[in-house]
Amino acid sequence: MTRDFSNLQDPNGVFVFTSVNNDTIIGTGGDDSIDGLEGSDIIEGRSGNDTLRGGAGNDTLVGGAAEFDGNSRDFLFGDAGNDLIYGDSLPGGVAPSPDKSLRDSIDGGEGNDTIFGQGGDDTIAGGAGFDVIDGGDGNDSISAGADNDTVFGQAGRDTILGGDGDDFLDGGADADSVVGDAGNDTLLGQGGNDVLLGLAGMDSILGGVGNDSILGGDDSDTLFGDNSEDTVRGEAGNDSVNGGEGNDLLDGGAGDDFIDGESPDQVTVIEALPLALRGAAGDYLQTTFPARGNLIDSTDPVAAQFFPNGVRGDVVSYKFSPSAVNVNLSTSVATGWGTDTLKDIEHIVGSDFRDTLIGSPTANAIFGENGDDSIQGLGGDDFLSGGEGNDTISGGEGNDTIFGGVTGQAGEDLLFGDAGNDSITGGSGNDTLNGGTGNDTLIGLSGNDVYIVDNPLDVVIEEGGAGSQNTVVLTGGGVYTLAQHFTNIQRIEVNTAAAVTIPGQLAPIVVNTVQGVNVTFSGNAAVVFSGTAVADSLTGGDGNDQLNGGDGSDSLSGGIGADTLTGGAGADTFVYLTLAANNAGVNNVDTITDFNANDGDRVRVPAGSTFGGVIGPIVAVDLNDLYTQIDGFFGGAVINQHFYVEASFGGVNSVFVGIADGTAGFTTGAPSADTLVRLSSGLIAPAAVTNFQVG
Repeated sequence: MTRDFSNLQDPNGVFVFTSVNNDTIIGTGGDDSIDGLEGSDIIEGRSGNDTLRGGAGNDTLVGGAAEFDGNSRDFLFGDAGNDLIYGDSLPGGVAPSPDKSLRDSIDGGEGNDTIFGQGGDDTIAGGAGFDVIDGGDGNDSISAGADNDTVFGQAGRDTILGGDGDDFLDGGADADSVVGDAGNDTLLGQGGNDVLLGLAGMDSILGGVGNDSILGGDDSDTLFGDNSEDTVRGEAGNDSVNGGEGNDLLDGGAGDDFIDGESPDQVTVIEALPLALRGAAGDYLQTTFPARGNLIDSTDPVAAQFFPNGVRGDVVSYKFSPSAVNVNLSTSVATGWGTDTLKDIEHIVGSDFRDTLIGSPTANAIFGENGDDSIQGLGGDDFLSGGEGNDTISGGEGNDTIFGGVTGQAGEDLLFGDAGNDSITGGSGNDTLNGGTGNDTLIGLSGNDVYIVDNPLDVVIEEGGAGSQNTVVLTGGGVYTLAQHFTNIQRIEVNTAAAVTIPGQLAPIVVNTVQGVNVTFSGNAAVVFSGTAVADSLTGGDGNDQLNGGDGSDSLSGGIGADTLTGGAGADTFVYLTLAANNAGVNNVDTITDFNANDGDRVRVPAGSTFGGVIGPIVAVDLNDLYTQIDGFFGGAVINQHFYVEASFGGVNSVFVGIADGTAGFTTGAPSADTLVRLSSGLIAPAAVTNFQVG
């Protein structure tokens, strides 16, 4: 049934109750009161201050056009049912007079309602049900009610409350206040300086244009300030906080938060839980990351290997910064793209430029990304990764894990572990790895790497394969079991004055030093060793070694084997501690290439030396059993009762040592069988008695 009262000229309007059928009622220009009762009714109030009630059923309520001056207020109640409700609007969309107001009160009631506030400062309640509410122009106050609602504030300074359910709340233009309340809500500020509060639930909040204030509330929220100068606070829960462009204040609040300093932001995190690079129970953030990167906006592939579920703790990211940054967690300051203040943040993701990233005294995870970065972990058990570029990384104190880069990431990195038991991995470039003090593990990938080793318990693993030229530099004393601790090393350098012993089976290794050293080799492999410009003590192993003392007054001992000894400049001492029985012919005879009596060179057989199983000192009993031939001597001569000089012996310049006839291990009357060392031709003569010493 249709009842039209629009032509009735009564300022008091009409008071109408419809039937239980589906009615259409059109009110007057006055203040009407119409109740649809049951049925799916269509009710239009026209102008005036109308009260329209749909009753049960799926009703359509239209407040109608307001008075021309905007002095109008309707009360619209959808009641039960899925209702469609329109508030008042001005003719032609004109604004109300300054002393008048256009405002409706709308209550959708139960059911899935669709409500349009139209113009004016409306008060709208969605009630129970899945409602869609459009406030229209004006400063509206909207309460979505229970269930999952969708609200658009549109233009005006709106106040929106989501209520229970997972709501979508859009403040629209101007400065709005939007509160999500319970449920996992989505809040959009859009234009204006908005206040957005998520409250309970895992909310997603976007500030939009304007200087917004965003508070996530309880649970783990995702907050983005967007443009302008925003204040974004995560509050309780493990939040993701991003200020967007502008000078923002970012506060992660309680919980383990991810904070992205995408632009010149001031970043703070309060009540943050400590970093836990461990599996202990507790309320720690376990961030999962989008396809663009494996860890906290990082494109570093090593992150997924060590943190498949993300790191635990608070993170500041400059991944998308357009310039290099300088981030120092120990001073809580970051510069380079604005000046940021950092509080209680444990981890850093750098930019793609030349960053300086410094951790704190506690454990940190720092990712340099691209660029030639400088990274310092300071104290704590840090995880440091340089990414691509020529990086310099220092772990500081603590048991650190350091990566210069991974396969496919070029760069010539300098990696320092400092104190602690560190694990350091280079990249594909020519890296330098220095574990510092502690029992460190140094791992090289492709490239010609240099390993600085100061501890015999350090482990060096070179995985670069064939074609690499890798060097270990020993900077501390001790016994280095290379075969056990060093893999695929082509060169060893010794850079310490402390005593170094290198046992084991070795491939030929070139050893260079930069200061006076005390080095002893053992094993059957041949060693080529070059000393320094100062006094060195060099001892070969069981192989055919080549020892060069360089400048300085050196002590050289070839050990077992046919060794080649070069003293270099200075008064050098060639020491012989052992001589095999009958010396196995010439196979174990050493050669001194530059014996120079005038420089003070000497051959010495210390007390306690072992020859053919006989322990010295060697005592001359019969001069015929002691033979020595030194270049420059022409005729037999006895020197120091232990060396015998003869005009020639087979055309070879040799030094012979022997003891009494019949002594086990020595050949009577056959000096060539007991050869100790040969001297190369062209040596300076004459040799004096002081150049040969026994005992």
